[in-house]
Amino acid sequence: MPREYWSAEGFARFAGEASDLAPRFEAAGLGLGYHNHSFELQRFGAETGLATLLRTAPELVAEIDTYWLQYGGASPAAWIRRLAGRVPLVHVKDMDVAEGRPVMAEVGEGNLEWPDLLAACRESGTRWLVVEQDECRRDELESVAISHRNLVAMGADGD
Repeated sequence: MPREYWSAEGFARFAGEASDLAPRFEAAGLGLGYHNHSFELQRFGAETGLATLLRTAPELVAEIDTYWLQYGGASPAAWIRRLAGRVPLVHVKDMDVAEGRPVMAEVGEGNLEWPDLLAACRESGTRWLVVEQDECRRDELESVAISHRNLVAMGADGD
């Protein structure tokens, strides 16, 4: 989302534009999704930008990103539950702390509450967990393998 939309009015405007596009996607057999980062968690009055966007554009599929919600101070599990039925896929990556700063980590190698998060995904009808780690502290394929191994160990192997 371009920075000029980062206001209460901008989120509402973006939602309107997305709602206008959604029927064209649907006619082509596609859904229109929105992947969050942390900036959408800024409050404008009583509501965050993300809440405004998803409330006013109910056609949007929510592509929840666990790291960015945690980074923004929100509970990924709570958001997934809040959006039950609208979260077919979740972008999973963990958050660790290195030298006092948050850093991206492989699933299960950081501080996120994975048992609750995975339970929220099951309860909310999430079909896909997408390992997405923007920045890796080791080889990218090794990071993916660690995340996959940890997800399987936590019971996220398609059950």
